[in-house]
Amino acid sequence: MMLELQNLTVRFGNLVAVNKLNTSVSEGTIHSLIGPNGAGKTTVFNAIYNLVPYTGDILFSGKSLRGVPTYRLSEMRMTRTFQNLSLFYSMTVEYNIALGLHTAIKSSILSDIAGVNVYSRKEVKQRVARVAELVGLSQLLNAYPAFLPYGTQKLVELARALVNDSKLVLLDEPAAGLNAGEKEQFKEILLKVKQGGVTILLVEHDMGVVMDISDKITVMNFGNRIAEGTPQEISENPDVIEAYLGVN
Repeated sequence: MMLELQNLTVRFGNLVAVNKLNTSVSEGTIHSLIGPNGAGKTTVFNAIYNLVPYTGDILFSGKSLRGVPTYRLSEMRMTRTFQNLSLFYSMTVEYNIALGLHTAIKSSILSDIAGVNVYSRKEVKQRVARVAELVGLSQLLNAYPAFLPYGTQKLVELARALVNDSKLVLLDEPAAGLNAGEKEQFKEILLKVKQGGVTILLVEHDMGVVMDISDKITVMNFGNRIAEGTPQEISENPDVIEAYLGVN
């Protein structure tokens, strides 16, 4: 398994945000984590990244992440995006993407000044170019994100998460704010990313996106897992229907 959550529990005082969650993400799949607002989905992401205290365990490629500093996860080839855009608008698209390599390319200020890191700079350009082609940004590497449509800015964030040859990418509501055309493009790109061998854990509210691209779906409500299965199984599950629609 690429990722395993074992009795994951997150508490904030008397509030149990995630309650003994057990699930696993298989390698080479798109696994979606869904549920109403406040279900605990983003808290799961934050626990994986050791941004909140938790009990239970989280295994990445069989190794526990307990106590692993957040910055080391990128070195382990796990990356994530956030609900809100986190781009540097004074930098070009190319440089924004290249920032995803900060833990992969070993460098120093002195060696850069001396000009002895030419190979590293070439490698960075090559890796940025590869991922830019994958997500359709090849013609925009010299552009500045502030002047690009919102959907294209989302692709810049995705490219930054992928440029480090990531094995697992956590995407937090990547389709939020996209129009219908942008969502279709995004779905196609995520399927291409999966075909390239990258595993995706996705938090998303757009059920059209989730149902079209997911291999497996875990449904949360009030911190608990209430269902898990294929898109068809989830769409027919009465507990899921009740959680979303409030059906008695």
